[in-house]
Amino acid sequence: MDLFLSPKPQCEKNPFVVIELKAIKPEASENGGNRTKVRQSYGQLLDYSVNLRTPTDFNNIERWLVIKHIPDDCRNLLEKLTQLDSNFSVWTYNERDKMPLVLKLGRSKSSGLLSGGTKP
Repeated sequence: MDLFLSPKPQCEKNPFVVIELKAIKPEASENGGNRTKVRQSYGQLLDYSVNLRTPTDFNNIERWLVIKHIPDDCRNLLEKLTQLDSNFSVWTYNERDKMPLVLKLGRSKSSGLLSGGTKP
């Protein structure tokens, strides 16, 4: 996995976060490459969620996809995934912005694990 956030102190009530960082082209992909990357990323996040070294309740793991922007050809797929999986969310990251990490789709109970630099 690209990143893993763990609450301190660790406790079963505080969710863990597995994060997949993905480079996706801003323009629509002619051959569906962007959607393929999204599908692969979501599959990776599911794999990480069930194969943690420390046995953790699946419902206590948030899955974040972090990309620079949400391309139009992926928006519908990402919206549907966040509706089906309440622990899946999509974030954008742009180091030039005042708030570089922004929650765009889905919900997160774990954004408090971050020390500033984010907004819902």
